[in-house]
Amino acid sequence: MSDLQRIKQYALSNTDIEKILGKTKIFTYPELDDFANWEDAFDDDGRAVFLFLTEDNTTGHWIGLIRNDTTIEYFDPYGEPPEGDKKWLSKQKLRRLDQDQPLLTRFLRSTGMKVYYNQHAFQQDRNDINTCGRWVVARLLLRKKTLRQFYNFIQNSGMKGDDFVSLLTFKILGK
Repeated sequence: MSDLQRIKQYALSNTDIEKILGKTKIFTYPELDDFANWEDAFDDDGRAVFLFLTEDNTTGHWIGLIRNDTTIEYFDPYGEPPEGDKKWLSKQKLRRLDQDQPLLTRFLRSTGMKVYYNQHAFQQDRNDINTCGRWVVARLLLRKKTLRQFYNFIQNSGMKGDDFVSLLTFKILGK
């Protein structure tokens, strides 16, 4: 196995994400309901990261949010719309993980802002690729770029996207 493959298999933790992004707000999907004011979910740069739980209370799929003046960008590395990742899990598992209610939909509606999301699957859907956190970090680091500019930036690197974000975050984090 190559070093790059090992890097792509390593899933970033919340601590790893915080080391790269600083004091970004990081929370789990069920914690969306804990914010008294939706603005409290974002850091001073308009960034937030949450974990959609898939296995237990610490394992899942990272998703990024970017707040601008009049819009919120929902960034899912798989290109799913808000609440779209729920189709992966059974109703029983969603209930067990406290994700059976449309908390994200309620949260996004409470902002009163236009919400848009990427429809392009940036991350490859393979068991040996765990780059969702790396994609979210890259998107939040490059949040001043539009989604189209971000996509073109990755494409113009001449590398596969998962390779690019893995090497980018590895250079910063060392893992």
